[in-house]
Amino acid sequence: MRLGPVLEEKIRTLMGSYEREESALIPALMAVQAEYGCVDSEAAEEVSALFEITPERVEEVLSFYSLLQRSPGGRHRILLCRSLVCSGGAEKILKVLQEEYSLLPGGTSPDGRFSLFLCECLGHCEKAPAIMVDDRVYGPLGEGNLFSLLEGFK
Repeated sequence: MRLGPVLEEKIRTLMGSYEREESALIPALMAVQAEYGCVDSEAAEEVSALFEITPERVEEVLSFYSLLQRSPGGRHRILLCRSLVCSGGAEKILKVLQEEYSLLPGGTSPDGRFSLFLCECLGHCEKAPAIMVDDRVYGPLGEGNLFSLLEGFK
């Protein structure tokens, strides 16, 4: 996917808002993902050219941050926290997601509504067990409120 002039300008603006341009790399990749649903290889290469860094540096960032995805997925992205605090409840949530939504970690539900990713910590231990759907954290979750929450996402 080509970035296009509007997105390229947005990235250049982000770059100018930091003392070190490379500090805008993650916000730039998030902007690409917001526009296209993912950051594919072509977009990653274009971003590396804009930042005048190696494509490998962009790949390092993409592979490290679980909020960035390389290929399109479901309409809604679920991050399931599996930190120590969330772990017991997370196992139950994962079982429900597998049984009721045919959703496996790294996969997309058959209806295309959700993609599921596991992460180490969402930073919301007070909401354990917690998930993030798109850009919002929900919890504490159990089987009952998980269903009602997810049914609100079409």
